[in-house]
Amino acid sequence: MASLFFPKATLKKMSDAGINEADIYDVYNNGKPLTFSSGAKGMQKEYKTYGYLIGCIYAPSNVNGEYSITGVWKRKLV
Repeated sequence: MASLFFPKATLKKMSDAGINEADIYDVYNNGKPLTFSSGAKGMQKEYKTYGYLIGCIYAPSNVNGEYSITGVWKRKLV
């Protein structure tokens, strides 16, 4: 399992969106890879049973090979 770092601003956004660290670990380890035009990398996973998807953007951290979670989202499936 990857080691993830959650900055305070990301933790706040997660709390506001109803996402916890276990959700992000699941998305990171089992989600679909995303690459953005800016070069940023992310993961996204659909939870069809619950009717939503969760995604995250990550970047290498300077600490022991960790990845810093720099963005998160939770959206309803259409």
